[in-house]
Amino acid sequence: MVAAAPPPRSPARRARGGAPRPTAAAFFDLDRTLLPGASGPTLSAALRRVGVLPARAVPGERLLFGLFDLIGETLPTMVLARQGVRLTKGWDPALVAEAGRQAAQELVPLVQPFARLAIDEHRRAGRLVVMATTSPAELAEPLGAALGFDAVVATRYRRGADGRLAGAVDGPYVWGRGKLDAVRAWASARGIDLAACHAYSDSVFDRPLLGAVGHPVAVNPDPRLFAYATLKRWPVVWLDVPDGVPKLAGVEPQRAPCHRARGGHAGISQCPAPASRRKRWHLCCGEQRRSGRSRARHSARRLGR
Repeated sequence: MVAAAPPPRSPARRARGGAPRPTAAAFFDLDRTLLPGASGPTLSAALRRVGVLPARAVPGERLLFGLFDLIGETLPTMVLARQGVRLTKGWDPALVAEAGRQAAQELVPLVQPFARLAIDEHRRAGRLVVMATTSPAELAEPLGAALGFDAVVATRYRRGADGRLAGAVDGPYVWGRGKLDAVRAWASARGIDLAACHAYSDSVFDRPLLGAVGHPVAVNPDPRLFAYATLKRWPVVWLDVPDGVPKLAGVEPQRAPCHRARGGHAGISQCPAPASRRKRWHLCCGEQRRSGRSRARHSARRLGR
């Protein structure tokens, strides 16, 4: 009989009084990483409900969010988002925070199933779990709290003398190199060693952060990050399926016929499989879960190792 290997040491050190203090963290991007797509539509709807945004949607808004869901971040859309900070001038931060709380209730059920397992695995290993997102802190922090994150690193907006948003950023804009700067500052203040940390993202623009941690993971990567991660031999995963299930352009190969037949949406009545094979087909298409809890735990362990 082969003796079992000793369990890995938890990434923590003893603080005063003997309590363990984590020295490593796992950083999770939000859109297309924790969530399957953009949080923008839900956040915008919440901002409209509280009266911060006008009732009518901005022309082209749905198109931009749909494009983001398909291919991820692009430089033009992120430039627009950065310039859009000026439009927040005069917003009441209390109303923005209320919109964040309302949006969190809608977004929590959308978090990808294997993202939750990865979060739990990191927590069991003694690492802090941190959301790192470009979204405004007032909108992101309620979701982070609802999901049990230890911290949220997000873009902070400056406030004017009247207490309202000033239409400018206070600190780094948490995107690209700015996200790395914000994460590095957060980690340095807490004695966290980035070389011992994990980071999860879908975007090539998060390459600075992914390259700075010891354990980068490309999640649902955009085409450029997929190519870069492949060259760097970084893990490439999709958090809506168990570890090891392949995907092509975000679709499992065995689901492609159903995906085409239903225009990208689930529907048993539209499944092109013969009736005699339909139950097996739907097992492939995800109408019934393919894997049990044990495989899910195995997937999470691989993500968190």
